[in-house]
Amino acid sequence: MVEFLRLDRDLLHAATAASGPLGGSDLDRAAVRKWVQGLGQGEKDDLISRLIVEPDMTSVQELHLRFRKEHVSAPVQDAVERRSVATLLRMAKADTAERRRAEAAAAAREKAAREQEAAITREAHLDQRVGQESRLWAEAEALAATRQPKKYHQAVQILVDLRDMGFRSKL
Repeated sequence: MVEFLRLDRDLLHAATAASGPLGGSDLDRAAVRKWVQGLGQGEKDDLISRLIVEPDMTSVQELHLRFRKEHVSAPVQDAVERRSVATLLRMAKADTAERRRAEAAAAAREKAAREQEAAITREAHLDQRVGQESRLWAEAEALAATRQPKKYHQAVQILVDLRDMGFRSKL
């Protein structure tokens, strides 16, 4: 539903971070019945009419909220901090920044792992070519002499291998 409504996940997270429990399942049927009995007859008639006429759940939610406000103990109500839109936006911005930092750190770790794996593969490739330097030089010259782009590219790859092998031998 979050995707369908295109809600900002970080804003939603900020809004729910300090919210109280959803409730609903902890309601005592006897307490609700007693509360309804205490309502005036005209108010009951109005509420029942609204429930029948309005097919959405807004009226039910309003009744539920009204009951909870009148029957939830003060410490529980005080525990839920009221936040302004500006506060929620600041919290969402901070969450977004933290999430992006975490994503960047994860991407950097993945990139480092890929680079390390590529370096290991490259070293293994160069190890296989050790001792074949003169054959590789001759092969590179022959490929370059064909003057075909594909063959020229292969010659360059061989020359790069020879260069890297030379750097390794100097270390």
